[in-house]
Amino acid sequence: MGSPAHAGAVGLYQAAGQTPITQTETPAKPDSTLTLTKAQALLQGVYGAFKGSGYGPGIEVNVLDRITNGDVVSDNCYAGGDNPTIWPSTCFTYNSLNGNIARDWSDYYSVIGTANNALFQVSPSTSPTMSAGMKNQILGQIKFMRAFEYFDLVRLFGALPLVINPLDATSSESLIKSSGGLRSGADTAYAAILADLWDARASVLDPNVDPSKYTVSKGAVNALLAKVYATRSPANWDSVAYYCDQVIPSYALLPNYADLFDINHKNNSESIWEIQYDGYSSSVGNWIPSQFVGDGWKSPNAYQ
Repeated sequence: MGSPAHAGAVGLYQAAGQTPITQTETPAKPDSTLTLTKAQALLQGVYGAFKGSGYGPGIEVNVLDRITNGDVVSDNCYAGGDNPTIWPSTCFTYNSLNGNIARDWSDYYSVIGTANNALFQVSPSTSPTMSAGMKNQILGQIKFMRAFEYFDLVRLFGALPLVINPLDATSSESLIKSSGGLRSGADTAYAAILADLWDARASVLDPNVDPSKYTVSKGAVNALLAKVYATRSPANWDSVAYYCDQVIPSYALLPNYADLFDINHKNNSESIWEIQYDGYSSSVGNWIPSQFVGDGWKSPNAYQ
């Protein structure tokens, strides 16, 4: 049975009002005096990159393309739209020259790069403004989001460059070496994903401690661990059952199933981790409803 490496959590989730810090090619040097305020800004930068704030990398890969690469391929929804780069997904005819595939590859690694930069800066801090519990809570949330992106990548591409440190742009040689170089096998990627998730599970808050569905909680980590153990070959069903059992007590089904599709029931009792939609006036729009409706979209057989 796959049991967690550690248990228990203390900490503080990101404070509101901090200016998010996103990826830079050459991150600041490790600083043992990094304050809680700066660490919270780095954390918000990772959330922002994942979500796609300011039309960041997550806006495509974690919104539209998450459905395209999953439900469109399985015919649960339409490929749709007037973008011919999407249609090959229904026929399994895309390759590395496909614009969407190239975009997703770049966007996933951009989010991962932002996470690597934040981990690189927060980890060595011994600032008295940030307790060990607060620091670990921040690191755990960041590691969860990095693992989430790598889990998508390994399922989509299999073997891939495993980049877990910031890029070193001091020279062309250091940049090449720090960018991952040769591909790592899927087993190596899964080992890194599990290591991040075990660390996250030991430090993030329980769902009933912080009610925000946007904050990475232990429930979200347990749910992702269950998916990882179900997906990794060979599947470990004992571990799947274990982590599912850890998730179930923290959530409850809505009495009315139709409420899941009602905009008045966002962040409900069934929701484990929910990215907050900011509305069409912001950069984080929502294309998903029209993709399921299919009005004016291409049929699955439109591309041959």
